[in-house]
Amino acid sequence: MPSNYNRVRGQGIHLVAAQRRSQGKTLLTLGNYVAEIIVSNKDENCHYIVQRIGSAEIIELAKFDDFASAEAEAKLALDRWHSRDQNSSQVA
Repeated sequence: MPSNYNRVRGQGIHLVAAQRRSQGKTLLTLGNYVAEIIVSNKDENCHYIVQRIGSAEIIELAKFDDFASAEAEAKLALDRWHSRDQNSSQVA
């Protein structure tokens, strides 16, 4: 499967077409949330930032030594935030 793909109906986690990996960032989306994974050019550490789509507020931020760890944890974070939305809409 290609590294950049989109799912039409917005189900699940999917990569959003990024400029190039060499620019050091990857975007993941799930429901109303986006996680940006950024690779530092200075020290090669990786960060993920989670935001609600359309909001500038950072709701979660973490730092990792490698891209794979940052990506795995970003996916877990998206799952957590998306699940909170799903659970709160079922209660209402």
